[in-house]
Amino acid sequence: MKRKTAPISIALTALAFAALALASVTVAGEGQLCIKGVIHFNGSGAIHVLLVDEEAFQVPLKGLKKLTITPRGTQLASGRARFTFGNLDPGVYGIRCFQDRNGNSRLDRGLFGPSEPWGMSFKGERPFGRPDFADIAFTLNGDISNKQIRLK
Repeated sequence: MKRKTAPISIALTALAFAALALASVTVAGEGQLCIKGVIHFNGSGAIHVLLVDEEAFQVPLKGLKKLTITPRGTQLASGRARFTFGNLDPGVYGIRCFQDRNGNSRLDRGLFGPSEPWGMSFKGERPFGRPDFADIAFTLNGDISNKQIRLK
């Protein structure tokens, strides 16, 4: 004897499959963006690179993601080190970094500001005084492949 399926049952099953397909498309689209770039530096010392949003920018040495690059060989000779932050969601970000010349994993300060080379993803000229998040912010809505940061 062949069993008949009720039309409501078929509709519910189709609706469930549609919802599942839509959910998987949404999840697959998140966290797929990438920021790549080059840091220009002089001398030796580990380079700490921090990806920040406006909230993380307010706290020194805090980042959504962190990288530590120890330049060697051709990086050291050329004064350029490549970096990559992957698996990112669309949003507004900034990048800040410093070269840790004395190996204590923090940006040392002198009488008139940082005493070690530092840089950020400035939109234009480096501002005089303490930068605001607006000075370094950029919108990520597609991959970025050539972000340039100079440590001074």
